[in-house]
Amino acid sequence: MKELYKLLHIEGNPSTAYHPQTDGQTEHVNQELEQYLWLYVNHHQTDWADWLSLAEFAYNNREHSATKMSPFYANTGVHPMGLTDIHTSSANLTAKDFAKHVKDVHALAQANLTKVAADMKWFYDRHAGQQIEFEPGAKVFLDGHHIQTDRPSAKMEDRWFGPYEVVERVGAGAYCLKLLSTWKKVHPVFNVVLLKPANEPVFESQRAPLPPPPVVLDNEEEYEVDKILDSCIHRGKIQYLVKWTGYMDPTWQPERDVTRNVAEAVEIFYQLHPGAPNQLQIPCRHLCAIFENMEPDWSNGWSGCPTLKGW
Repeated sequence: MKELYKLLHIEGNPSTAYHPQTDGQTEHVNQELEQYLWLYVNHHQTDWADWLSLAEFAYNNREHSATKMSPFYANTGVHPMGLTDIHTSSANLTAKDFAKHVKDVHALAQANLTKVAADMKWFYDRHAGQQIEFEPGAKVFLDGHHIQTDRPSAKMEDRWFGPYEVVERVGAGAYCLKLLSTWKKVHPVFNVVLLKPANEPVFESQRAPLPPPPVVLDNEEEYEVDKILDSCIHRGKIQYLVKWTGYMDPTWQPERDVTRNVAEAVEIFYQLHPGAPNQLQIPCRHLCAIFENMEPDWSNGWSGCPTLKGW
């Protein structure tokens, strides 16, 4: 590879995993587009392509803090026409005037980029090495980039999870968090760079409403189901990922616990996702385990097929 780089006059500049800083502009563009898609894609992330062109247009038509102009304007010297723009006539520039205008735009963009690069270096050098500290009981958000979930793509997954309670400090720069009970395989200790404080809302309207109290039916508490997000087959039985009304984090629940009063939510889920795992996709070995413990019922004689006791 080094010989190929030499022949093609390529200067290699490798970066480390989870910490790419060799091409910051490209990484920033990707992060902007991923954030836009993350806001609009559905839970199964199947419609991201429908939003991609709109995300690209929104990014290229937005003024950047570095260049003080949009990428489209920096490249062409004109602003694109959006759906809400009204066409107005203007005097046509000559080729010479337009060429000068484009050069001036590029020079201004380059000057702004140089200034921003210097400001970023000063800001990074000033804050390098500083770490925020959390007390036990504090609420923090956890960086979700390296948290594996059941969603198809990590690129459009939630950026932050939480807030979670800090249990204790571990070492010089790590903290133990009180995670969800469903995160049994996730080690609860995280470096401080993966945490940010969960600040109190400034306005009362920013506070999340309290979840509704459970309804007591047949001496059992039942919580209101908002919607079904996903399904899976676990040990031969169907489970549903349930979003509860008023609660932030969904949980996996066995079919017997959710189909009692939420048949409509289950029906809507399968209408939207007909290919999702269902009862008909249970492997044959699990059905055989059910049948082998049942005895045939010959009470109807030999006139027809026998039934199964207990089925």
